[in-house]
Parts: sequence; C-alpha cells; structure tokens
Amino acid sequence: MPCLAVPVIGIFNISPDGRKIAFSASGADGIPRIWIRSLDSLTAQLGKPVFAANCAACHGGDGKGNHALGAPSLADSIWLYGGSLAAVTETVSKGRGDPAATVTRMPAHKDLLDPAKIRILTAYVWGLSNRGK
Repeated sequence: MPCLAVPVIGIFNISPDGRKIAFSASGADGIPRIWIRSLDSLTAQLGKPVFAANCAACHGGDGKGNHALGAPSLADSIWLYGGSLAAVTETVSKGRGDPAATVTRMPAHKDLLDPAKIRILTAYVWGLSNRGK
C-alpha cells in the first residue's frame, strides 16, 4: 500500500474485534483517503515509536516489563486490569495504581498524548500479547 508524501489530518478507528484499523484523512491536496490495514502491520509502524517514547522506560522496549519497577509485562496473556481494547485505553488514558505511590504508579497519558496517539498506542500495546489472534 503506497504511503502519502503530503501532510494528512485524519481519524483512526479500530474495529470491534481489534484486528483492523481504518484511517480516514484528507491530504494537503484536499482529496479524502481511507486506508484499512491489519493492526499487525499498521501498529508496528505507527505504535512502536509512541511506545518507545512513552512506555519503554518502564515496560522495556519489547514490552516484557520491569518487575523491579512494578511494570508488568505487556507481551503475555496476563492483564491486570482487563485485556480488552477499552480496558487498555482506560489504563493508558487514566493510569493505574495509587496516585501517592512513587514507584509502582503508572502515570495517566491523557494530558501527554492526543486521542489519536492514545488509540494507536492502545492498539500497539494490545497487539503485543494478541499477535495472530
């Protein structure tokens, strides 16, 4: 699938089963475009740098966690607060743990990332333990 070389403004939507993502956008030329790709390919491309910048310090570059910090693995089938896309979105947006904790608290990202980045990060994190499902 070709990539656009022009700036785009758009909306990401994830299918209910979590397997497909649609991106609706208009390019700088004003022509509307819609792409539908599998989460595996698109989240690997878009989500990995967002994960690296916001999550890897605690969860590791591979998402396997750092138990010394209290950061669980995101690459296994164990979800502490639910493994649905909605539950992962809530965790990314609102954070988890006691706000007074200094080590084991996962910070909220709703004020750090815009909604589109939260959606793509959520899809990437969800995909770490749901590849091929």
